[in-house]
Amino acid sequence: MIVICHSGGLFGFADGPRLQSLRAGVSFFFVLSGFLLAHLYPKLDTISGVLTFYRARFARIWPAHFATFLLAWWLLSLPWDGKLVVANLALVHAWSSQRDVYLSYDSPSWSLATLAFFYLAYPFLIHRISRNWLVKLLIAGVVLAGLISYSNIAFEASGDYSLLYVNPAARLLEFLLGIYAYQLWSRQQWRYQLWSKGRARVSGWNAMATQIELAAVVLCVLCVVYLPNMPDTQWKKWPGPAFTEWMRASGGPMLPFAILIYVMALGRGRISRSLARPALVLLGELSFSIFLLHQILLRYCMDNLDLLPTMSNVVAFALFATVLLLASYVLWRLVEVPARRWLVAGGTVHGPLSEREPRLAGSVFSYRLAAATLTLVAITFGLHVMIERSRLTLPPPGSKAAKTRMAKDIARADTQDLQRLLDHGIDPNAHDSESGPSLVAAAKLGNTRQVELLLAHEANPNMRNAAGQTALATAAAAGHADVVKSLTVKGANVDTLDNEGNTPLISAVKRGDAAMVAHLLSLHADPNAVRIGDGYTPVITASVQGEAEIVKRLVAAGGHVNSSAKDGSTALLLAA
Repeated sequence: MIVICHSGGLFGFADGPRLQSLRAGVSFFFVLSGFLLAHLYPKLDTISGVLTFYRARFARIWPAHFATFLLAWWLLSLPWDGKLVVANLALVHAWSSQRDVYLSYDSPSWSLATLAFFYLAYPFLIHRISRNWLVKLLIAGVVLAGLISYSNIAFEASGDYSLLYVNPAARLLEFLLGIYAYQLWSRQQWRYQLWSKGRARVSGWNAMATQIELAAVVLCVLCVVYLPNMPDTQWKKWPGPAFTEWMRASGGPMLPFAILIYVMALGRGRISRSLARPALVLLGELSFSIFLLHQILLRYCMDNLDLLPTMSNVVAFALFATVLLLASYVLWRLVEVPARRWLVAGGTVHGPLSEREPRLAGSVFSYRLAAATLTLVAITFGLHVMIERSRLTLPPPGSKAAKTRMAKDIARADTQDLQRLLDHGIDPNAHDSESGPSLVAAAKLGNTRQVELLLAHEANPNMRNAAGQTALATAAAAGHADVVKSLTVKGANVDTLDNEGNTPLISAVKRGDAAMVAHLLSLHADPNAVRIGDGYTPVITASVQGEAEIVKRLVAAGGHVNSSAKDGSTALLLAA
């Protein structure tokens, strides 16, 4: 689910709400983590037991994380930022609400930082869990409610509620749900086994168990399919849009996922029994490496789209999947297994270092490992040669490769390279799943010359990104006055509305950005524009926030102080 979700814009996967709903796979990961830890460590009553647990958990995630961190830094030519490096290696970067922090280097590693917090808290969470489970559940709920309320206030202007997606405290409820699912499973297991043995010869028992498993799978699928259709305004006033976003990402799917894990743990139907096949078990062992490596390879693909568009989507995805699986196998055999064997020497280890190690992992070096490594080297070397050759010449003007250049590559190109790309037929209106249209990406970065070049090559100044923001709106939000002026000269609508119903002027007022308010007013932005939803004008908005200086500027530009919002508020009433 996560690999496909992050492949939006590549291999024929059209990015959008339906594809983004697959990020719910992270919720499954956190619920499953709670269930498995409760199964492997049902209690930790001694200091030595807790220390052994911490050592085993460190050995489980950090060596592979360190290896992929170095790979991302080298392969993607990322800058070495000391503070970000320390935050990543210490697995604390998920606590930041800044996108450039929690998605730095190997971006999926934010979930490892969240998992590391769960590991630290686990001895406290599992302590007397049968007695105080309700108290812990209430505490996690209160913390989550506080974060939702904070997000509604702090991120209302931007509409970015990713704090609820990456922050460890916001995901604690899912981990606890996994622990509680195991507690229920363990208490009922002996009764279930006794009951099922008494019906072992009853015709249709296995069929019924399979039907229950299938029903659990269908429940999860329906939940994930429904989530993108949840209206943004469903909880507009309370608990607010942040709650809607939380429901889409984790709140909605976590209970169906817990039910699925519970049912599959019983292992009585054909679906759960089929998962015990060696090939699928091996894929399960590789899943951690797949998770850490996939985004690095996807980002490398995006940086080398000169080659990929010349292939069919099926061939490109098959090649990507082959490289990903081979690289994951090598990482698992050369890093994960040896590191765990060395770091947990003499301790209790679960997973591939226990009863399955001789069958799946074997010795560090083997013919399988050698074959996988040689195949991986051969494929990547061949791709490298093809990519280097493709860089010598640009794709033919007007070709599919020329028109599908990613927007972020265009926006971040220097002026000379961008001129060369545009002259060669690169589409100035190309979209990127992350940045939106090329012009929006360039405007957000404040690249005035790049914006002017794109406009000169007939880029649409009023194209929007997924949030409904135009290049002018993003430039205004980032404080790039020169970019805003260049856009208005080419016909950009200064009063455009985003998905939240805000104009750039209203957004600037909400941020208290007096300089941008003055700049937009000088470009004839409407001081009486009405925000869709609540009917607030810039003057009313400024009055609510107590921005007296901005109110004066708006009134001087023709803003009405007597206009009223849908709730009856006026600027004069609010001021009084």
